[in-house]
Amino acid sequence: MFENLILFSIILTFSFCTNNSTKAVHTESVEINNNTFTESKKEEVVEDKDTQELLKLVNQLRKKGCRCGRKRMKPAPTLKINRLLNQAAQVHANDMNSKNFFDHRGSNGSNISQRISKTGYDWQAVGENIFWGKVKIQEVFEGWKDSPSHCKNMMNQDFREMGFAKVGDYWVQDFGKTF
Repeated sequence: MFENLILFSIILTFSFCTNNSTKAVHTESVEINNNTFTESKKEEVVEDKDTQELLKLVNQLRKKGCRCGRKRMKPAPTLKINRLLNQAAQVHANDMNSKNFFDHRGSNGSNISQRISKTGYDWQAVGENIFWGKVKIQEVFEGWKDSPSHCKNMMNQDFREMGFAKVGDYWVQDFGKTF
């Protein structure tokens, strides 16, 4: 099923303390690349079909627990979508697509913690999964689930929120937990 997919098991998970940045609170809708993100409450948004499907799949996995490679992962709290994590994922997906590269490091040298901090997300833990391929969201999820490092990110007990973006064939899933 995945013979034609390019899947890299590059994963970065950071758990750092950050500076005393303030949380952004917004009540308006935001439009990025013709997708409208409608805020349902502080830091949460109602998302497009792919994002909602991915969130559903990840939360089902987290609810029951799973094996990530050889490691048994116990059930984890459900995630919610965060608009700022969506923005960070969108920036990175746009960058990879427009400059035709595939890496966790941005074309400007930025890493996930820098991209997420730039959105104003006041984080204590962040992680990222990336994927490249002409596939559907279910196949992206299965690819991440079948990769031990990506699976561990989806099952990480520290994460409480998720962001997601797809641009061209580039898929970015960002995770976080605020203070």
